[in-house]
Amino acid sequence: MPTWQQLRDARFTKYEGAADGWGKVSNRADAARIRVDQEMAASIHTTQKGEAQTSASGT
Repeated sequence: MPTWQQLRDARFTKYEGAADGWGKVSNRADAARIRVDQEMAASIHTTQKGEAQTSASGT
């Protein structure tokens, strides 16, 4: 556990660039996940019927 002196003297600005980069990557990955989920769900609803559609889509 860091002491309050270590926290006071810490230079967090050097980590801001890395945090911003990870934030951008995370946002892009989430957008891709949503797009893929929606495309897959649409495909399941148009190609599957009955119990197969319900089981595959989880609804």
